[in-house]
Amino acid sequence: MQKDKILLVSHPNDEEQRKTFLTKYQATFDFICPTLPEINNGLFTDEMLIKHIETTIISDTKAAIILIGSETWKQKIVDWVIAGILNQQKGLFGIILSTNNNFGFSKKLTDPNTIPLRLMTNVKNKYAELYNWNIINMDLTQWVNNAYHNAQTHKHNNQAALFRQNQ
Repeated sequence: MQKDKILLVSHPNDEEQRKTFLTKYQATFDFICPTLPEINNGLFTDEMLIKHIETTIISDTKAAIILIGSETWKQKIVDWVIAGILNQQKGLFGIILSTNNNFGFSKKLTDPNTIPLRLMTNVKNKYAELYNWNIINMDLTQWVNNAYHNAQTHKHNNQAALFRQNQ
């Protein structure tokens, strides 16, 4: 059986949690984990890079998972990937890591400014969802299926201006 392709995006500071995540779930999904140097080798303008992300990295994925640490929201590449996912109407959700001020939230985020703005906008309109990191008890298959379903049944909001530099 062919595994679903899932785009996994994280900040370099969250490498340890990304590796733990991949170790646990690589048998279930085929993860695509681009890194900034791999994506932006200096040969692309911003516009070319965004198109490259959409056509080369995102095109055959079912959903994108954003691992949200304390610095994730600041990266323009995260904003661009989320914009590309929305343009392609793919599933989208975020997992709040223990390094983020919002870790452990139940109904209300303590610091919504540390969630990527484009993701947060789409959480509010039910296109995307947020979950807490719990490597022992995450129902990732259900979360991916929910994200895919939401992408088919909810309208996304991709109107924010793209980041032109890291914040």
